[in-house]
Amino acid sequence: MKTTSTAPRPRAGFTLVELIGVLAIVATLASLLLPQVLGSISRSRVMDTVGCYHSIKAGAITYAYRHGYFGDELGRPLDVTLSTNQATAWDREVLLKLKLIDEVFRSRIGTSAHVQVRNTAPAASAPDGTNPAYNLAGDASNPNQAAGARHVLEVRLTDVLIEDARELNRSLDGEGNSLGETAPGTDLRGRVKYDFSGNESPGFGDVYLYLTHL
Repeated sequence: MKTTSTAPRPRAGFTLVELIGVLAIVATLASLLLPQVLGSISRSRVMDTVGCYHSIKAGAITYAYRHGYFGDELGRPLDVTLSTNQATAWDREVLLKLKLIDEVFRSRIGTSAHVQVRNTAPAASAPDGTNPAYNLAGDASNPNQAAGARHVLEVRLTDVLIEDARELNRSLDGEGNSLGETAPGTDLRGRVKYDFSGNESPGFGDVYLYLTHL
């Protein structure tokens, strides 16, 4: 006499309710983790830029110690009014050729980076988004602490995302209110300087990084 097996049949797959539950869990985890992942990527790009900044500054200080000014690869003073390559790409044309740096300034934020030597602005010049005046200490009574020197050495980063600019500012100038934004998208104090308020492409703009002055 045959007996009928009562063992349950193996399931072929998941039910629709189970699939919806799994997808809901995955979506929730993704929504929680994605901002942290994107933030980590952004901070990594900024920290690479900060590392390049300090490398170029160290090479510039070595050059300045040797010559007492910012000049060409032969140690001759620069005439920046001629807009020479040495003045607008000083890292590539001078520091790299003298082996004072291992590589030129490279940044993963923005579209390009330029290490440039510029004439200083007069003492009374208030810093704006592009001029060579720098209020390094956030002191309203002394708006341009680079005044009186012959040249300012700076980095110009083009087409930087505003959030990257803010993270760069926090990394180089710190969290202090005296060196933060005076208005949304505008920071004209400290070593990091930008003004995104009048940009044609909202959220993107040029950022200037002070290196030193002589």
